[in-house]
Amino acid sequence: MDGWKHRSHFSIDSENVRPFSPAVPNRERAYPPRPVEIADVLSAQSKIGEPSVGAWGALIMSFFGAVFVALTLYWQWHLSGITLALPFLGFVLIGLAASYVIRAPGKGIKPSPKEERAIMWSSIGEGIGLFLAANIVVNLHRPDLLLPSMALVVGLHFLPIAFAAGFRPFYVLGTALIFAAIMGFIVEAPAGGKVAGLMAAGALWLASGIAVRRDWLAKRSTVATV
Repeated sequence: MDGWKHRSHFSIDSENVRPFSPAVPNRERAYPPRPVEIADVLSAQSKIGEPSVGAWGALIMSFFGAVFVALTLYWQWHLSGITLALPFLGFVLIGLAASYVIRAPGKGIKPSPKEERAIMWSSIGEGIGLFLAANIVVNLHRPDLLLPSMALVVGLHFLPIAFAAGFRPFYVLGTALIFAAIMGFIVEAPAGGKVAGLMAAGALWLASGIAVRRDWLAKRSTVATV
């Protein structure tokens, strides 16, 4: 009888022990993640909130900066000819730097699909807004309001992109352009147009230079880690 109880007790113990042998936490402690897997996770986390504006975006922003200066020279100072081409030298210089970064080895800054959609729809809205703004000020016979209106439209188009990308510098850039537009509306003509045009161009060119530099640094960091 005592032997039967002993065997029965042993059987119960073996059943109780059996479920604990393949415990998941024990396997994780026995087989920790490889360093490569940890590096992949850290790399993915570091990309969260990464700015999406690189050398390609700098080309577009620098072009619009040159357009703002050229229109300011034409509308506000009534200049023409080769003088209107001078602002595009800034675009060429930034374009050369951007093309060098684009061709450089390494993984640069690229927008996510969500950011690409925001850029596409914001750009479409910007084009429609610029067309409407130009027609409205012409029909009102107020060409002095053209540059402030353009600065307002371009500034507003940056805000949805900043929201989609979680990119604070675009909020700053959009706010700076909107502020330039407000100054252009407040200050009497022709000084208002000059202020709006030059402030908008300066903000866009500054943002272009920063975008090229950040894309270059991003590519250098990826090449260094290979």
